[in-house]
Amino acid sequence: MADDEKVISLDSRRRGAAQPVQPERSGKATPKGGAPREPLPGQIIWLHCPTCGTFEFTELAMAGGRTHRPCGTIVEEVPVDVDLRAEYTIAELNLQRLHELTRLIEGQIGRFEEYQRRLTTLAGQRPVPYDVDDPHAPQLPVAEMDALGMLVSQAMHNPQARFAGAAAPGGDGPDAEMPDDDGGDAP
Repeated sequence: MADDEKVISLDSRRRGAAQPVQPERSGKATPKGGAPREPLPGQIIWLHCPTCGTFEFTELAMAGGRTHRPCGTIVEEVPVDVDLRAEYTIAELNLQRLHELTRLIEGQIGRFEEYQRRLTTLAGQRPVPYDVDDPHAPQLPVAEMDALGMLVSQAMHNPQARFAGAAAPGGDGPDAEMPDDDGGDAP
């Protein structure tokens, strides 16, 4: 599997460069951390129901075929040889990334909730949002869409550009830190 030119080195992938995996010289070598390097062979079995058009996978081989419970059709099965250690590693890396994204999303939720609280304070009441489906509603002052797909308003976009000679230390938009005070003394 390591000789396959379509296999991308995880280390290279993390650095952003797609490099083929170099074949291991000893096959049984263990890196400093003690994790084994040799593949752990196994199979997953893809299942396809031709009636429902659904796809599922299982780890259990079953002699004589399977019946799809919802419709009673005999499903098609295709076993796929995998390196279980590699598949587990990919799943673990994806879970780490999803946990990181969850943390980022929770941070964004907090920032937007705080922003709405401050806008409510400014308005003296909770502003009624525009109906974005109304063709006669005013166009929203969106400056850009950030990496998470969040809309960044003109007011929150590029705050450092509003100050002469200010560097961009902390970013812009809703990611920028909001002061903790209630609008008291300026910095």
